[in-house]
Amino acid sequence: MNIRHILVPTDFGASAARALEMALDLATKLDASVTLLHAFMLPVTGYEQYLVWPFEEFERQARQALDEEVVAAKARFPRVDGVLVDGVPWERIVDHATVHGIDLVVMGTHGRKGLAHALLGSVADKVVRLAPCPVLTVGPERKQG
Repeated sequence: MNIRHILVPTDFGASAARALEMALDLATKLDASVTLLHAFMLPVTGYEQYLVWPFEEFERQARQALDEEVVAAKARFPRVDGVLVDGVPWERIVDHATVHGIDLVVMGTHGRKGLAHALLGSVADKVVRLAPCPVLTVGPERKQG
């Protein structure tokens, strides 16, 4: 398998940062490009028709955070770009991987278990099952001791 393009979904958390570090290491060794993707989704409520969500503000903040991540990653490895999309994160990740011929997805996991996992679901689980390419998951950093 020839890995030329790595997709790194991010929620800007610690596990996503660890996944990005791993992806940059791999990209350097494999001479691959890296796309950092953030999918944001407006909250859904039962009173949606009565609320006005500040979509532009959500998008602006997400764009700013993504741009900062891309600049920091480019300081280490120049072949990094960023993509901002709105929608259900796992769907946007799988769609992007499919449409853009991604060779590998490297993504962080939160390590939720039990009820939290059952209630919140897992973006990583869905991507692992549905992505058209291999998915490397990076868990939260384990505390020593």
